[in-house]
Amino acid sequence: MRRHGHGAANRAGDVVEAVRSVVALHSTDPVTVFLSAWARTSAFLPADLERALYDERTLVRMLGMRRTLFVVPRELVEVVTVQNRYNAAYRKSEDVLEYCEAEGIGFIPWFPLATGDLAKPGGPLDRAAERLGATPSQVALAWLLRRSPVMLPIPGTSRVTHLEENTAAALLELDDETMRELELQTA
Repeated sequence: MRRHGHGAANRAGDVVEAVRSVVALHSTDPVTVFLSAWARTSAFLPADLERALYDERTLVRMLGMRRTLFVVPRELVEVVTVQNRYNAAYRKSEDVLEYCEAEGIGFIPWFPLATGDLAKPGGPLDRAAERLGATPSQVALAWLLRRSPVMLPIPGTSRVTHLEENTAAALLELDDETMRELELQTA
């Protein structure tokens, strides 16, 4: 019981201490991590775990093989990349991107080509693509690459022509005016 932090006499004072005492919490579904933290902490609130994971970032949540979820103390793992939904049309992860920039962590934008109305005829990506002799998808990728030095877009592709088109986006140079236009339209 003592080794696992179970039982009233063995419970930790807070969720970070509880995780450190057992090296890592693991489960096959997110709710089990909360139950595991609750079982090992004297006064646990779900907000405590969420704060440690998302605000203080003293704990890191990782997805492993066979959908196993691990929660470990930040000092035990070297975070090299983070993947969040982020693209020209959806930028709610700006705070995470800024953290990655400050810490030198690679940021992989999930769903990088989801541009929605922005790429429609006459939309900001379409207008920029026309000016640059490119496609809206290339402009969306070029915008991501210029947006941050830690940005690592991995657009899905099923054909060689898409691969070539996506690769060519790295050579597309967006000027400051185009960046400002896209920033205003996509914010």
